[in-house]
Amino acid sequence: MLDGIYRLPGWLVVALGLLLFTAVALAARGLAERRADAGRRARMAAIAAPLTPAFAALFSVMIAFTVVSEAQHLRAVQSLANDEAAAAARLAWAATAAAPDRTRIQSDLAAYLGAVIAVDWGGRDESGRTPARLARATRSMETAARGATRGLTSPEAAEVLGALDAVTTIRRQLVAESSRTLPAPYLLVLVLTGLALVVNVSVLTLGAGRRALWLIPGIVLVVVAALSLLVGITAPLDGPLQLSPMAIERVALDLRAGLFRLAP
Repeated sequence: MLDGIYRLPGWLVVALGLLLFTAVALAARGLAERRADAGRRARMAAIAAPLTPAFAALFSVMIAFTVVSEAQHLRAVQSLANDEAAAAARLAWAATAAAPDRTRIQSDLAAYLGAVIAVDWGGRDESGRTPARLARATRSMETAARGATRGLTSPEAAEVLGALDAVTTIRRQLVAESSRTLPAPYLLVLVLTGLALVVNVSVLTLGAGRRALWLIPGIVLVVVAALSLLVGITAPLDGPLQLSPMAIERVALDLRAGLFRLAP
């Protein structure tokens, strides 16, 4: 269920949040107005008054720590994507030592990077967003690189194998890190805390005049914006705020343009 939420467009997450929290706020206020007389409404508002700051503080602290943590996680995964591009460039340069096999290694590396972009950033490459394609490209790249080391000196072979190992190791790390998302119970607690805050503010406005009603849309906007931001940055490869593939795309373009070769 959560995976589906993370894959929704950002505008839809905001729209659904506004719909949910506005409906709850209006329902809470409408129910209180229909079921309680003036005296009881005043007592309800008096009870809600000390609870509202407590719920606001709890929601603010939880959201702040969680957003900071998820932003750091997003930055760490982006760093891995950049490291993968750097390792691919290293392998492309190392392949120049294997003159007879350079073209094949670099061609397979370009195909591998294309598969990475297609799998991780679907929609940029329509030729197939399947893990099987990436697995085939990985095997082909490894076979070409390892086969080319037979005719190289020990330092040259070590550089090729080291670069190849860096590419595959970083890929595994990136997949593992990008698959981590918020636990469902934790996200549910955040949503319930936000709902409690909105309900308390709705009750607090009872008998306070029409101007006080503007507190309700204001607090709804703040809560929905915070939760939408959190959902947006939680899934680095699926959410509205995704990793940037620019570094990997740059290396792939340079490979196809033949820039990784020694000057004659």
